[in-house]
Amino acid sequence: MKKLLSTVALGAALCLFAGAVVAEPLAQSYKAGRDFSYRNPNGVWTYGYGTTGVKSNFTSLGALIDKCGGAEELTDCFRVNDGLVGSNVTGKVQVVNAPSSSIVIPVGPLLLHPNASGQDVIVQFKAPQAGNYQIKGFYQILDNAPTSVAPKIFINARDVTKAAFGSTTDVVLSGASNPAEKKAGEKKSFSLTRTLAQGDRLQFGLNPNGDWRFDSTSFDVTITPVAN
Repeated sequence: MKKLLSTVALGAALCLFAGAVVAEPLAQSYKAGRDFSYRNPNGVWTYGYGTTGVKSNFTSLGALIDKCGGAEELTDCFRVNDGLVGSNVTGKVQVVNAPSSSIVIPVGPLLLHPNASGQDVIVQFKAPQAGNYQIKGFYQILDNAPTSVAPKIFINARDVTKAAFGSTTDVVLSGASNPAEKKAGEKKSFSLTRTLAQGDRLQFGLNPNGDWRFDSTSFDVTITPVAN
């Protein structure tokens, strides 16, 4: 009888233990470069262009274009004219020589380029559920003759760019890449933690900051749910 009771107690304890494990799944991280897909929208991600932070002025970049063309021919991309979001699909760092400049294209992060019309190219994340999110990433110049770019980070219509970069002034990148050494140019990292409601939009924009030419830029962000 004692043996039977011990067996029952052990079974109950194992059930409780198993239940506790199931009830605490690991938090899922979302990473823009890793999650790049041939679909748009792609789960929590949408690739588009317009004005960062203005919902009514966001347009999807449409269907994927294999071997993007132009100076970004070693990538697959979503593209409208010069505005694009792409990914290096070759598995190694590439240097592409365009007519007036050269571009270093790394593996992993996304490749961004703003539109000639002055519009931002935008990577949008939509929160899958309410909670706190840690947001860490970077922008980095890829062109060896950059005319400067301005990163933009918005939560819905709220501009959090300066807070994310820890800056009191407008954030601009202009330091050139070094194609001879296959090194990308100036890099600026951002980090913040924010509480988001389900469906809130995090938009990561790249603005041409005036001249749109030679504005190829590397971008990546990791977004991780964290405990309240």
